[in-house]
Amino acid sequence: MKILPSLMCADLLKLGDQVEILEEYVDGWHIDIMDGKFVPNITLGFDLINQLRLHSKLPIEVHLMVNEPLRYIERLKDVDRIFIHAEALESKPFIENQDIGLVINENTNTENLPAWAFEFNHYLIMGVPAGFSGQKFSYTTIRKIEKLMERANKVASICVDGGVKSDTIPIISQIGATSIAVGTGIFQHKDIVNAVLELRESVMV
Repeated sequence: MKILPSLMCADLLKLGDQVEILEEYVDGWHIDIMDGKFVPNITLGFDLINQLRLHSKLPIEVHLMVNEPLRYIERLKDVDRIFIHAEALESKPFIENQDIGLVINENTNTENLPAWAFEFNHYLIMGVPAGFSGQKFSYTTIRKIEKLMERANKVASICVDGGVKSDTIPIISQIGATSIAVGTGIFQHKDIVNAVLELRESVMV
């Protein structure tokens, strides 16, 4: 189970220090970009991604919560994976030299998704409604992962984002999740390294 800190929950006044501290304990970085339209919040941006790339060797995945997401692909050419919401697409995008994954929101009914939504290799399953941090994990997420595993042609990875704590990790790991994006579960703790270590220990429960 890979652990990716969600940097929207970091202390932005100490972000550089926190990235440096966590670099050797985590598997990558999760960055949320919102436009205030697709979701009502606005968070991190492209300049932060560019700075992070200069100071970290770890993979960077970007979760786009924006209208017209394909407009931003060129500006994200240096990240390792881009996740786009199913509701923001009309079909599966084919973008050369770019790893695109699909987001399935907490309130999205998998039964209503079009056939092309099950043709991706990488998925981001929201454990909370998209747009705000600190929400409680929804256990309907588990059924979404199960349905995805049943219908998708080939699933290389499933990341669960939102509300993930040590008590939910064993469950989502057992049914197929391969990584987690964790915000408050890391950054609300005084010792962020210990928070990551506790999450890792819970995978083995």
